[in-house]
Amino acid sequence: MNVVASLLLKVELLYGADKAVFACTTNPHLLLIDDVIEDSPAPAEEYLLELGISQAALKRIRSAYPHFLLLSVERVLRGRVEYLTSVLGSASAAARTIGRYPNVLGLDVEANVRSYSLSAPTR
Repeated sequence: MNVVASLLLKVELLYGADKAVFACTTNPHLLLIDDVIEDSPAPAEEYLLELGISQAALKRIRSAYPHFLLLSVERVLRGRVEYLTSVLGSASAAARTIGRYPNVLGLDVEANVRSYSLSAPTR
């Protein structure tokens, strides 16, 4: 079974078929994922709680972006959070941003953010 099929099956089993379909239709980049998927959302949830994400924000992430909770902490989430921390200046600012805008966890720092910021015109 390929990684995408595995991810969708896990999302479907954990959160329902409608969330799996929603995850793919709203996040087509999921079709490009390589080996970054975990078997359980527990490590990502624990990491986000340690970072300072509130239970309410975690519940919103679980509801709106359940596939983010299956991303590997070591291979994906930690790098994205470290990048946000470097840009925003503190881990607490990164936690607040993730709590308010959890879709930032879906940004691929190397492919989307850094390449854009390097090519963006300066004023």
